Amino acid sequence: MAGVYSKERKRKLEDENRAFQAEWEGDFFFTKGKKEGTALCLICRETVHGNKRYNLNRHYTSIHSQFEEKFPKKFKIREEKLQSLKKSFACERSTLFNAMNKNELITKASYQVTEILAQKMKPFSDAEIVKECVVTVCKTLFSHLPNSKQILDEVSKLQLSDLTCMRRSQDLAANIALNITDELQQSKYFSLALDSSTDITSISQLLLFVKYVSKDCVVKENFLGMIPMTGQTRATKEKEYPDVYDFSWWLKVAFLTDTMCIMNETLTRLQGHYNNIVTKMISIVFSQEQKLNMYIEELSNSDYSSFPSVKTLFDENPDESQDVSDLIKLLTDLKNEMSLRFSDFRKYQEPFRLVENPWSITTANIAHLSVFGYEARDLKNELIDLQHDTELKSVFEEKKKNKAHYEFWKAVEKDKFPNLIDCTQKILYVFASTYVCESTFSKLKFIKNKYRSRLTSENVENILRISVPSQPANIDAILESCERFRHSTSTN
Repeated sequence: MAGVYSKERKRKLEDENRAFQAEWEGDFFFTKGKKEGTALCLICRETVHGNKRYNLNRHYTSIHSQFEEKFPKKFKIREEKLQSLKKSFACERSTLFNAMNKNELITKASYQVTEILAQKMKPFSDAEIVKECVVTVCKTLFSHLPNSKQILDEVSKLQLSDLTCMRRSQDLAANIALNITDELQQSKYFSLALDSSTDITSISQLLLFVKYVSKDCVVKENFLGMIPMTGQTRATKEKEYPDVYDFSWWLKVAFLTDTMCIMNETLTRLQGHYNNIVTKMISIVFSQEQKLNMYIEELSNSDYSSFPSVKTLFDENPDESQDVSDLIKLLTDLKNEMSLRFSDFRKYQEPFRLVENPWSITTANIAHLSVFGYEARDLKNELIDLQHDTELKSVFEEKKKNKAHYEFWKAVEKDKFPNLIDCTQKILYVFASTYVCESTFSKLKFIKNKYRSRLTSENVENILRISVPSQPANIDAILESCERFRHSTSTN
């Protein structure tokens, strides 16, 4: 007859709930072990597994039987010996803890030096030079102190080889990426900015930035990653240019010189973190578009006041034709291109001013924002309620004085104005330009130069993640995770 085999789970010691008994200290010179279900002998420091009186008694009688003769029970000398052993063990544990704490501080200092080198985009091979400088400074400043040798010994323990710093940079970058990912998961909306450029090895690198609002209502722009676009980068073929003695050619050069100066002024205004709100970008772009109309009108009336290079060329060549129809056409094409590129923003220019000043728009303006999925009626009602809230008006005026009026929305109650707050978040998420990508390309070219051209894309990405202004790495969290890993591996 066939039987049924039942496989029972093997019982573990920790499942038996065996607690260490206080009287075992005096009976067998044992104390509670570091791991649950263990006891530590105060005499030989051996760990006995299984908190059972039989196990501890067997160890004590078989290995330390002479203790029973030298220190008999119920005598004062036994109690004094027990207290002496406990005190000695406590000192050993304190010494070990202090040593571990020192090692942790040394490791933390190594991370901090690596972080500074990455932020300054310096080679990690410079870390040994930093260590040499620190040792020299300590010798000079602390030589008169009684513990100067101890200070130098601790500084000398710093691990700052280039390979160590490379590993540290990987940990720092991973921590920053994890923090950004956690914040993104809690953010309702975000936007991306992407741009590409070639590095010194002719590899096209795609940079990604993300913009979002954190849970504490702070608008953040963070480096998201770098993707190498492997492949052949073709060089441009040489072009033949017309005779440099041709006046029409020089006229175009003068015109382009003046036009580039005009456009560079606009680009400069668009750059920087102070113009990271899309509403400011729209104002600057439409202002430039209106100026282009003015320049076209000036050229049509032979007014070259806005084009000094063209004016100088005409003054030096009075016999040449002053036909500027080609220049007017170029300006007209430029204006039309700008109008087409930013046409989507034109109808939202006034509604977008909601984030700058909700008292400057009308209910008719804000109704256009219903395209984002809101009911026009809800937006209008909330706007009217907000505009008649005198307390919020005072808060806004105070923020405006400090040029921090975007922070006004932190004071707005989400329960009372849910649609307005959600709408402002969508507007604040939009990247105003790809300036963050373009400025990071400068860092990329500085990091991966002709002396460091063999840096891998992964290492370059890690350095960029640390060097690009964003939230710093949490070094204490890194050290804590390393400590947990050491504990988990030591108990297996």
